[in-house]
Amino acid sequence: MTDTSRGPNVLMNPKSIRPLRVTWQKLLMFLACLAGLVVLAAGNRIKCLYVGYHLSTLLNEIQLQEAVATADRYGASLDCAQVRLLAIRAYRQSGDLQDAEHLLAASESLITSPNRVFQERTLIQVRMGRLTSGNEAQLPRLLRASDLDSRDVCESFVIGFRLNRRFEQAAVLLDAWKTDWPRDYRPHYHEGLMRQTLADWDSAIISYRKAIDISPLADICRVRLGECLSQTGRGEESCEQFQIVTSRDLKNVAAWRGLAEALQKQGLNAAAREAQVNVLQLEPGSYAARLAIAEIDFDNGDVPGAEKIISELASVWPDDARTLYLLSRIAVSRGRHEESKKFQESWKAADTAVQRMEEEIQLLAKSPNDIDLQVSIGIAMLNHYSRELGRQYVAAALQVVPDHATAIAALAEFEEKWKQLKMFAVPESKAERSVDALQQG
Repeated sequence: MTDTSRGPNVLMNPKSIRPLRVTWQKLLMFLACLAGLVVLAAGNRIKCLYVGYHLSTLLNEIQLQEAVATADRYGASLDCAQVRLLAIRAYRQSGDLQDAEHLLAASESLITSPNRVFQERTLIQVRMGRLTSGNEAQLPRLLRASDLDSRDVCESFVIGFRLNRRFEQAAVLLDAWKTDWPRDYRPHYHEGLMRQTLADWDSAIISYRKAIDISPLADICRVRLGECLSQTGRGEESCEQFQIVTSRDLKNVAAWRGLAEALQKQGLNAAAREAQVNVLQLEPGSYAARLAIAEIDFDNGDVPGAEKIISELASVWPDDARTLYLLSRIAVSRGRHEESKKFQESWKAADTAVQRMEEEIQLLAKSPNDIDLQVSIGIAMLNHYSRELGRQYVAAALQVVPDHATAIAALAEFEEKWKQLKMFAVPESKAERSVDALQQG
């Protein structure tokens, strides 16, 4: 018997058709979400292609600043193997090797080809100076790889050879690079850098000029050329190169630093001081800039100003030879002769340490793989001679031996002291002071 207990009104009840209506709504929502995902995926793919093309163009045109800025913006945010690899290359070519390593480690699961990961890791290690026999054996294969730029490979190995002071191998690779890519300024730049490392100033000048002829906007070449011209006593030519760079890049610290040193060598102390103030405005932790300003102020008769600056420096690095020498001169000028004698004794001890360091540098030229010796030189530089050069020596040693305990401790101490220097006020610009005085008058 048929059950009619629910009655015919059930069929007319709106609730009885609600499940069907909800099903259609869900289907429409599903289709809308699917369409949205397709659009989003297509958008990400288009963005990936655009950023990849943009990065590739910048790297091929050797516009490294722009390439690094693009890598900073998109490199880690896009789940795109092509963009990640190009960003890693941008960091590596600009010298940001730690960023390159970190991004490569974070991208291994995204890069489907283990060979590409291996290639990139090899180039990073070589550029750090870690020229193991295994890495070196990869050179011919990497040069032939269709998914790599052979110029990029050449540059990494040239730097690796130079850091290991294997200049003959670097020269052979540079010659091949120049032959295959005659419109690339970089082999001439690296040749100049190699000559500059050997203090062959005239040869370095020739190489840098060739690089500038090919690429007049290559500011790094002009900075290096200015350094070499200054070393050979061609002060006006040197300043001209630095001023070309600062006129189009006000934030180029290396150019301001080189200009200041070149001006001071020519006795143009007022202009040199202003250039050093510019250095400190960009890099407040620069010991050399503060020391140079103190020396200029003392020579110009501003003894209180010089003493304030030099006392701050001595509180952070008390054994620097030039600092101790200036402290002794200041003490004499103020009649504090006993204090001056103490500074003189400390200065002589520091100067002896500098002489010993120079002897070690000669030994390192004969034993370039002696990392302990390199670290010893770096620490001596940090303490007695030059913070900038000392840091470079220690950092280069860590690139070869990353777990070198003495080097790690020295670099950590440097970073802490550098932070202290940054906290000191930037010395006042004399030019600004003169303007203020005129306005008050």
